[in-house]
Amino acid sequence: MVSPLDWGLGHASRMIPLINRFIQDNHTVILAGSGRSAELLRNTFPGLGFIPLPGHTTHMGSGKYAYFQLMLQVPALMFSVFREHREIKKIIHAHDIDIVISDNRYGLSCRNAYSVFITHQVSPVLPSVLRWLEYPLYLVIRKFIQGFDQCWIPDSAHPEINLSGKLSHRYKAPCNARYIGILSRFSHQGTTGEIVSKRYDMAVILSGPEPQVSIFENKIFGQLLTLKKSAILIRGMRNKPIETKDPSIHLVSHLEAGAFSQVLKQSGLVISRSGYSGIMDFIALGISPLLVPSPGQTEQEYLAEWLSKKGWFTSVTQNELDLACIPGTGFLSPKAEKPTLSAQPDFLFIEDLYREYSQDSSKSKQKA
Repeated sequence: MVSPLDWGLGHASRMIPLINRFIQDNHTVILAGSGRSAELLRNTFPGLGFIPLPGHTTHMGSGKYAYFQLMLQVPALMFSVFREHREIKKIIHAHDIDIVISDNRYGLSCRNAYSVFITHQVSPVLPSVLRWLEYPLYLVIRKFIQGFDQCWIPDSAHPEINLSGKLSHRYKAPCNARYIGILSRFSHQGTTGEIVSKRYDMAVILSGPEPQVSIFENKIFGQLLTLKKSAILIRGMRNKPIETKDPSIHLVSHLEAGAFSQVLKQSGLVISRSGYSGIMDFIALGISPLLVPSPGQTEQEYLAEWLSKKGWFTSVTQNELDLACIPGTGFLSPKAEKPTLSAQPDFLFIEDLYREYSQDSSKSKQKA
């Protein structure tokens, strides 16, 4: 069973190469989740079974105290973790599930199935006034993670040439953790799928929770109306309508992976949030977009700053974004410390998963 967190589409999109590998290895895969992340996986794999598994619906504030508004939701988040832990026991029993793959859903560990937790954020980054809480929170997160049989960190283990920085390299990794390299829906991406012949001056990827994603979209859209440039807005499977009579602006809810990669590689300028899954996608495609972190989302703000300092991407705050003054981006420029992260995962960690699950099952049978 594969179940991603429903926070934008990133947690779901990076499950796509794993699901493809499980299917290739002739395993029966069941999807579980809710919201847009579940919709993405169900559309990508229409032949797979699906189990509704709701999580907490997080709302980000729109002001400078957005993170504090998120902190007020912690009790509801904790309740959601315990609720999904109760539900996973029922699901495992009802569907005879052997292995659970959880992307940032802390409640999906269970003694009755082999469980894997996927995260790039072992050590959180908090606002400056809460910086003293980072290490205690890391200890809590590590304890939750160590309740799973394995933890997969989608990044390189190299202390400097990595994508997540201190999010997963600052403190000691959990004892069950393994760095597996990047996970991207565009890994092994060929030329199959819909062919996109049009080249856009700008491609804008919209993602993340409300209300910030709509605020970002409205700002982008308003600036595009004053520019004589062609643009495509990929709206992250959001149903909220937006109308335009400008033929140079193309709005789409989502794109199939082949068409998506073509649009990004053929556009003069790519603009995106600095979510970690999106960053892995850009590394896989070899492109360097303009990153605009979501205000108040300290993880994105840190990643944008960290990767800009390394020279791999450029970034600008949402308030400072002015499309008329931004030159086109392009492919990753060669640097002495350019990313050496392979865009083609070797999946040795999956082979190890099969072996360790088999050993664990044998031990359980012997005890029984």
